[in-house]
Amino acid sequence: MFSTRMSRKERVRAAQYLRMSTEHQRYSTENQAAAIAAFARRSGFDVVKTYADHGVSGLKLSNRAGLKQLLADVMAGQSGFDVVLVYDVSRWGRFQNPDQSAHYEFLCAEAGVSVIYCAEPFENDGSLGSTLVKSLKRAMAAEYSRELSTKVAAAKRRIASKGFWVGSRPGYGLRRRIVDEQGRTVADCEEGQRKAFQGCRTILVHGPDDELAVIRRIFKLYVITGMTKVAIVERLNAEEIPADRGLKWTMARLNQVLHNPKYVGDLVSGRKQVRLGGAPTPTAPETWVRATGALPPIIERRYFDAAQRLAFGRSRRRSDAELLEDLRDIFEAHGAISTSLIQAWPNAASVTCYVKRFGSLSDAAARIGGKSVVWTHRKYEGLDRDQVLARLARILVREGRLNGKLIDADPSLPSASAVGQRFGSLLNAYKTLGYEVSNSPRQSSPILVAKRQAMAQRAESWAMRATN
Repeated sequence: MFSTRMSRKERVRAAQYLRMSTEHQRYSTENQAAAIAAFARRSGFDVVKTYADHGVSGLKLSNRAGLKQLLADVMAGQSGFDVVLVYDVSRWGRFQNPDQSAHYEFLCAEAGVSVIYCAEPFENDGSLGSTLVKSLKRAMAAEYSRELSTKVAAAKRRIASKGFWVGSRPGYGLRRRIVDEQGRTVADCEEGQRKAFQGCRTILVHGPDDELAVIRRIFKLYVITGMTKVAIVERLNAEEIPADRGLKWTMARLNQVLHNPKYVGDLVSGRKQVRLGGAPTPTAPETWVRATGALPPIIERRYFDAAQRLAFGRSRRRSDAELLEDLRDIFEAHGAISTSLIQAWPNAASVTCYVKRFGSLSDAAARIGGKSVVWTHRKYEGLDRDQVLARLARILVREGRLNGKLIDADPSLPSASAVGQRFGSLLNAYKTLGYEVSNSPRQSSPILVAKRQAMAQRAESWAMRATN
């Protein structure tokens, strides 16, 4: 462990780690760097490298490219420095499990690199006193985030209950407008812009007339003419009518229009909860925040209610036997099972329902006699499970990794979402190949290297099937 009291002849090469979220100006990376530079001059360190995470929460490692690179360099033994200087314990991280913060510091220590906190009242020398204070500081950093999360969530619920918009993108046919305390317009927000006015709020207003006409047409086709959702999507795309942000229409984008109450003027928020960097989790309907009449309606409520009744008839709770009977009928009628055939089948459950109930479409198909799921769309006609895996493996061998973007870019494969539906999720497809997604900073770990070598061998075996 390095002492912070060194003579000028004992100067040590050091790296600095800077992190700023958006909470306080005193934590700006410039202020941190200035404080660290002053500390380094007093203590005999030469700062030779900088790692930084700008505007990033300290709750988890996955979104902190700077810290991950620091750990990777240290563990690879190619860092070129002996000390990491950090402003204080909270800049290293506000991990909800304090042991996680300690673990990353231990990885550095194990590789011979010390971590020193420049603005803390203790010296990180491994003594009992410094260990106790540091542990307390880590717990306090985590508790600060928990308290702040609770306060922010309560404030958002209060604002949403008054009919203000607390989301991000407003959705098709709607736009965001900033208003002052008297409700007067301050500015209209374009795509990607954020509110930057103190004391102002955001509301939703109607968008262009052509988008409003498309929304009304969608409800007419679905409720009055009885057209299926698949047929509506195909018609809109055939007529080259763009969806939100100029994208093509999909089932998900159509459902956002047909089933979101904001199109009858009601805002409902809090349907999912994201706390402390975790994954979104559904909440109970009785906890949702509802603001009736928050904006003028685009469609009449009777049409919206009719659309919900139609959708409910399609998605009502069915037994496994009923779901499989529908699947059997689809196969007997078309000689194949696919996402589009299920979506177009009258009163059939959704593809998501089959995936959740049976694990994947392939597993559901196996229940009716081992029939394989195929794509019936253009050039993917007849593509079976093993062929999909072989083509995924070909990407893995070529790129060394797999993700949705690479799958979407491969013309020999369906979309990443379609592959995910086939296997239940993209992660299930990866596991079938033996591919493991790892965020471990220990790139040179013997165990990790062995796993990657085994994965590469399995992937090459699968990829050979794509060329045969």
